[in-house]
Amino acid sequence: MNFKPKRIKDKLEAIKKDPEKAIKFISEHLPGTRWPEAEKYIMKVPDWASYYAVKVIKGPWPEAEPYILQNLSSAVFYAAYAKKKLWPELEKALDGYSKRHLRKHYNDLMKYYTY
Repeated sequence: MNFKPKRIKDKLEAIKKDPEKAIKFISEHLPGTRWPEAEKYIMKVPDWASYYAVKVIKGPWPEAEPYILQNLSSAVFYAAYAKKKLWPELEKALDGYSKRHLRKHYNDLMKYYTY
């Protein structure tokens, strides 16, 4: 058997630094388990951070919220499916936003989750 722990460790090191690969790895090999070593990389990519909060953490991820707010579509997804409540910081960011459909989508989702 050609088992090389160093190669496995190097491969995991590379995977955890790529948010998409890290989440795929977690889904396939560690379902429902957080991977703290990868979180510092995942949180910096708004789409993957919101997805990780919803699918892995299954709730709010306050440490990642400043990054998630950088992409309003990701933030709406996160507010609806992770926070499941109004998010004042997102509301403020949406106030001057030109894409009304995103504001409407957020309002519709919040009606569903807060009533």
